[in-house]
Amino acid sequence: MAALAVGTLALGTASVAVAAPDGVPVAHPGTISMWGSTHTVPTDTDITAISTGWSHSVALKSDGHIVMWGGTGVGQRNDLPTDGGYIAVAAGWEHAVALKADGHIVTWGSNAKGQRNDAPTGDGYIAIASGWNHSVALNEDGTIVTWGNSQSGQRNGAPTGDGYTAIAAGGEHAVALKSDGSIITWGGSSSGEQEDHPVGPGYTAIAAGGYHSVALKADGTITMWGANTNEQRDQVPTDGGYTTIAAGLGHSLALKTDGTITIWGNNESGQLTGIPTGNGYAAISADSNHSVALKSQTSPTITGTPDLSLVNSPYEYRFTVTGYPTPTVTHTAGTLPTGLNLSTAGVLSGTPTVAGTYTFSVTAGNGDGNDATLPVVFAVNEAPVTPEQPSLGSLEGFGS
Repeated sequence: MAALAVGTLALGTASVAVAAPDGVPVAHPGTISMWGSTHTVPTDTDITAISTGWSHSVALKSDGHIVMWGGTGVGQRNDLPTDGGYIAVAAGWEHAVALKADGHIVTWGSNAKGQRNDAPTGDGYIAIASGWNHSVALNEDGTIVTWGNSQSGQRNGAPTGDGYTAIAAGGEHAVALKSDGSIITWGGSSSGEQEDHPVGPGYTAIAAGGYHSVALKADGTITMWGANTNEQRDQVPTDGGYTTIAAGLGHSLALKTDGTITIWGNNESGQLTGIPTGNGYAAISADSNHSVALKSQTSPTITGTPDLSLVNSPYEYRFTVTGYPTPTVTHTAGTLPTGLNLSTAGVLSGTPTVAGTYTFSVTAGNGDGNDATLPVVFAVNEAPVTPEQPSLGSLEGFGS
């Protein structure tokens, strides 16, 4: 269920912070992982955003096209837009929403509650979120528009005025964040989705689940309110260092600064036990009994053949290093030539002082568990001897 965090409202761009909220592009494309109640996921390696709904999920590619997987009982997949130019996606129960670079909104899937016909027209929208049968959009002027089901006041109870910077849509409720970091809620409240919400400023991100919601503070700590039927609230992490949050039907998850995932709440479909391990994740999304994560990490490579060097001559050579996040290069075997050093950026530099042939290894790693090692054979030659020039005195009498 979609949410957009403060500080990422950038219309027309697909580059945001390293970690991104539900449906919003990350800075570096990656691959999809899914766990809990799962479907076959796309194997594309250029995914930049993810959002998961009740029985289907949506992803955005780096070229602005949309991919989708899961259920298609009411045309979620058959009606998928085929054009490009999208900058955000949001998945609801049986419908989905996408945002174009020009601020227009496109919807598809179920229309049982006006999820499609009632969608706003015009441009200027900068964020979208989808609940079970309703959706929310944020205008560039900071005002909120809602459409679809209003059985619990999802539409009638929407806040008026401007100054809003983020939105999230849950089962039958919705949440918004104001510019001062305070939280507004509306719609259903059968489990305290409205009454229990935190007061005061200082929140930087929001997420809405089935009957509960989650908020992230500026210090990286998590606050939660609403239903606790699956210990969603009792198990909420108490440490800090979180950058992104997501909420499902009875479970929630959060992303830490190191790209690892933390999850809590319901586990009847393996929502907790099936969680992917390791780091490098940059986006998360949750709904019903499953979750999706985007791993924005590529394994490192290191290549290069250093030129030979001369004794007592300044030298510099840069190995070619790739991978995301940017790998760190270290000297892992053998002996570097005396007088030369290897930087963490992969630059071999200094002034060699001892001639010889040196064999050593350099390794690039970025924490993904697939370090790349390059064996190097490096020659340091003696500087060429310059013949002495005869002095003028030695030429006296020459030819006499």
